[in-house]
Amino acid sequence: MKYYVGDAYSGQRVHVGLRAFTLEVRTLAGEQIATHTRVYGSQAATVHQPQQLLAGLIRKPAAFLNSAL
Repeated sequence: MKYYVGDAYSGQRVHVGLRAFTLEVRTLAGEQIATHTRVYGSQAATVHQPQQLLAGLIRKPAAFLNSAL
């Protein structure tokens, strides 16, 4: 399972906290990056929030056709 946190954190180390129903992603300094509803199962999928995709779509408008929006 992959949880998308935005292009700004690509390749960076982050802290991930797994809770019963949520997954929290924070910077190493403790700043909250994202909170996702936790997904169970073994299916390959990417979990994202639409607002996290906007920065990348603004930079690359043609990517909208292949986006999850």
